[in-house]
Amino acid sequence: MPEVTWIDDIHAPAEWRLRIAGKRPYQIAEMLPDILRRVLKVQTKDIFEHDVRYDVSVDPRTFYGFWEGRRQEDKWTRTSIRVTIQGEQSAAEGTGFLDIRLRGVLVTTYPYSNFIQRTFWWFYNRFYYYKQRRQYLFRDKDEIFQIKEMIQRTFAVSPEEIGG
Repeated sequence: MPEVTWIDDIHAPAEWRLRIAGKRPYQIAEMLPDILRRVLKVQTKDIFEHDVRYDVSVDPRTFYGFWEGRRQEDKWTRTSIRVTIQGEQSAAEGTGFLDIRLRGVLVTTYPYSNFIQRTFWWFYNRFYYYKQRRQYLFRDKDEIFQIKEMIQRTFAVSPEEIGG
């Protein structure tokens, strides 16, 4: 069945980026699934660990990770918040740096079977559902900000010290 889809970036036009240097930067990789679960208020099954890599063959050890938290808002709309980390950590001292990217998407999909339904969905979204989607968007933007604050508290970094 064909679908009409609206996609909004939560933090348009670009993603939030953080660069943090300090002790044990890899610890955020261990904490991210729980942070996403708590902030999005979803179950563990809605947190996806797409890719985690840790190279122990070199010093400093490099790492990369990509997580996604999804939440179904209602019958038509879902939120997806993605966190990507990349950095390195010294094996001897435990210090290093970490680049974090936070990005979110709000996706609304309406199934239709004929052009009349498609036109109805367009008007419905434009004149009625638009306000509801904006409320989801603003709440999701606050949740991304909460994730950013939790990461800052973990590393005891003030917002002024972060380049992002």
